[in-house]
Amino acid sequence: MTEVASSTKEEKALGITKDGTRFTMPTTFNCMKILLGPNTFWRPLTLLSWVIFLASSVPFLAGLLPKWLTIIHFIIWRLGYNCGLGWMLYKQSKERWFEKQCEKLFENKLARKLIEECVVIRDPNVDAYKIENYPHEYNSWMVFRLVVNIILGADLVTWCVFTYLHWVVPESIGFMDVLLYVTGLTMSAFALWSKADAHRVLGEYAWYWGDFFFLLDSDELIFDGIFQMFPHPMYTVGYCFYYGSAMVTHSYTVLYVSVWAHVCQMIFLVFIENPHIAKTYQTISEPTEEEKKRDQILYNEVDGFFESKDKKDAIYVFNLKFLRVADLFTVLIYGYVLLLALLPLSSGFYFLQAIFWRVIHCLLFISLYYQSREHSWTKMYESYGWSKRDAFDAWKSVYNLVLGCMHMSFWVLAYNCFQFKSPDVDWGLYSLQISAGIALISLNIYTAFETYEVLGSFGYFYGDFFAKDIPAKLEYHGIYRYMNNPEMVIGTTQYYGLALITNSIPILVFAVCHHLYIAIAITVVERPHMEQTYGAAIRPDGGITMEVKKKIREGAEVAKDLPNKTKRRLKLIEDTIGQFVRRPSSGLPSPSKRDGKAD
Repeated sequence: MTEVASSTKEEKALGITKDGTRFTMPTTFNCMKILLGPNTFWRPLTLLSWVIFLASSVPFLAGLLPKWLTIIHFIIWRLGYNCGLGWMLYKQSKERWFEKQCEKLFENKLARKLIEECVVIRDPNVDAYKIENYPHEYNSWMVFRLVVNIILGADLVTWCVFTYLHWVVPESIGFMDVLLYVTGLTMSAFALWSKADAHRVLGEYAWYWGDFFFLLDSDELIFDGIFQMFPHPMYTVGYCFYYGSAMVTHSYTVLYVSVWAHVCQMIFLVFIENPHIAKTYQTISEPTEEEKKRDQILYNEVDGFFESKDKKDAIYVFNLKFLRVADLFTVLIYGYVLLLALLPLSSGFYFLQAIFWRVIHCLLFISLYYQSREHSWTKMYESYGWSKRDAFDAWKSVYNLVLGCMHMSFWVLAYNCFQFKSPDVDWGLYSLQISAGIALISLNIYTAFETYEVLGSFGYFYGDFFAKDIPAKLEYHGIYRYMNNPEMVIGTTQYYGLALITNSIPILVFAVCHHLYIAIAITVVERPHMEQTYGAAIRPDGGITMEVKKKIREGAEVAKDLPNKTKRRLKLIEDTIGQFVRRPSSGLPSPSKRDGKAD
């Protein structure tokens, strides 16, 4: 489901084929209306879909097939989605493969008639779907939609059957059970809302990957509603119901199958959707005058801050060049920190080492604080006859060294505090801790890559603290679309992940302290400099905060108008009842008169 804008009124949406042909797109039914609607239920493909759904559920629910087979069954349909549809979309994006197959299919009169019978148009201006009335790209997309409805429907049905049959009902309901039920149902409800809101934003065109076949005249990437809050919500928070179901069912089997299925979905996103989005919607625009001036200052060979755009700075162990003395020194210090983990030293030593590197990091931020106000770091180098670039290069090397050692010292500490579990431990719960820990570490890695993707070397190394005359430029795309400072919010999740994996309270306490330190450093050093440098250009809230505030305002308006709406409806009910009560007396004789008796 690609995040593109479709027309607000799909009846008037204009499609554009690869050769530039424009056509009016008719309005179609969504998947649920096709499967349940009276106008579509008796169509051949709808009946086939229901046969597949029933065959995928009834034998298991009736106990005719073993419970474990539901796992295999779900895996098959999940692979049908991620591998089957993924392969079709990949080939379609590269070489219009699906359209070529449909060309052969449309040559068969029987197949052509069957497809026309399966596709239902709900546009009042169109009597029925006829292949000859639409471009080949659109017809191919309609066939693809039929395939998608079967695969996605079967994927959901087999998931529901698998989850239901693996539901573990506790002998007695305790506080933890209630907590799991409430949390699981809340996550499932949130996932349902996120998918519904995504469908509202996307429309049928994007929901069924329409841009793999043709474009809309108003095609552009949009970020509204749930898309303003989370990246790729259909594939991220839209799958919260997987984990919510695992909580409700009290089943580790459901949890780990859910993790596998979600990973498959993310692989589908990374290797199928994202490359197509980049190819389809990436636009190259002429740089503005400000951008040209910015590049002249940054990438000036004589007195710029970078020699060229092609030169890559060392980021942790990436882009290292051992001919650069600073990089070689960094590797040696990294090796020293890691080798200490192998020595039989006390935990206190590793705590002190981790604290030591945070003290050094704090001193760097103090230097950054004075660099913002007095350019003290740059002036120190200039006093020895060195240039601004030399000062910035030195800062980058020192910062990369200290940042890497700060993180590695914590990993070394966690390794030495790791508590191996005894045989009588609840391995199910501990495996859950490990899974959650790995997820948090993965989130931190994702955050780091996404942050660097947006900021680049200049922003990553706080370049705006060193460049005075560069035109101000704030970036609010990528991960910064959703939050203003991801490093403060989710930039330390690896520490909590390690605390879960090591099952160590001291590690958890250290993680909390580190998080607080980072928050204070950003608040005291970064934020004032941002306000001083960018002023009114700073966005007050991130995407998540803006959308939450918007929903609160909408809810408040609804609540404010609720008494008036209630009064109007009660008045309507009262008038209706009054008319119903008065009706017999106005048109019929009284019972006594019908019986011929006078009062």
